[in-house]
Amino acid sequence: HRLATSLVLLAQGIPFIHSGQEFFRTKQGIGNSYQSPDGINWIDWERRDAELENVQYIKGIIRIRRSHKAFRLPSTKLIRKHMQFLSLPAPMIGYTLSEVGRFGKWKSIVVLINPSTKRESYQFSQEENGWKILADHECASDLPFREIKGETIDIEPCSLIVAVR
Repeated sequence: HRLATSLVLLAQGIPFIHSGQEFFRTKQGIGNSYQSPDGINWIDWERRDAELENVQYIKGIIRIRRSHKAFRLPSTKLIRKHMQFLSLPAPMIGYTLSEVGRFGKWKSIVVLINPSTKRESYQFSQEENGWKILADHECASDLPFREIKGETIDIEPCSLIVAVR
């Protein structure tokens, strides 16, 4: 769930998340709760407190999106110019947002997505030094918390990496 919400928030365009999504609001499995009673539709704040770690993670992903305009490019032309998908083995997905310095403080951004149930890896080239991590399987922040220097990075199952330089 955390990965899916992160993908929505880091995608181009206007993201939409519903109230309580960051703490896995269920509505007790009722898909269309329009005519359901309050007991189905209310927000369970105790659930929010129990999922506080996930709430903080999603807040971090939102801060990443807000910190750099490359995650919200205003036109298809700019998206095609600056966004390139990486050639990765299935089921991995990855893309770069390159030459985006005029949109924010980072020149390049890499988003690596591991939707599988096993750990995957990605090799940053030796020529591309100075990558810093904004998000991994445990933490998401608009401030870098780890640096990568031409090394292989592990991407945990059902998680993503956001790296910048």
